[in-house]
Amino acid sequence: MIDSPSAPFQPLHIRGETVIVNTTGKVLVLFTGNSELLPEFNEFVLTEGRSLSAGTYHFTNDYDSETGILNLNKSFLIVYDPDETFADFYIFTYIPTGLDCTVDSSGAISELVLYPGNGAIYWGRIDYPDLTIDSNSDDIPDFLDSNVNGSLPQFLESYTVADGPQGIKIILLSTGAAIQTSNGKTVFVRS
Repeated sequence: MIDSPSAPFQPLHIRGETVIVNTTGKVLVLFTGNSELLPEFNEFVLTEGRSLSAGTYHFTNDYDSETGILNLNKSFLIVYDPDETFADFYIFTYIPTGLDCTVDSSGAISELVLYPGNGAIYWGRIDYPDLTIDSNSDDIPDFLDSNVNGSLPQFLESYTVADGPQGIKIILLSTGAAIQTSNGKTVFVRS
């Protein structure tokens, strides 16, 4: 991996069906808009007791609440270390068809295997003075909170994917449960 991308980001070279990225972050952020979806990896990173153990995490091309990459509601993912002042982001031009994340024995994410499907992936890096500040106490650090001016999601909002998931919303009941059809599928709406 090179030290820094060309501004503001640069394309990653796809070899076969995957892109392998060596990284040193400790937190992988997959934006779902719901703290119950992909609970170890969503943007609610300040949830108590959340940490990754050594191993490889495999994300599937479905809506499974624990591993389904189709739960993404943003066209990018972020890797960062809370003790640093920068975050790496990866923008997808199409919904990725899969993702593998390898965590080493020290708890650092050492490798991402990205499956871009029919699209391309762009890598960028952005600096913030403190990656742990959560001024509205919603368990989302300000730099990841799309409701906070100057956040990374606000910066990346104009970069969209060609086939979704941008704009997909999950319908939740007042109890926080998702609406499911008789065949067990969750109802999603494109806005």
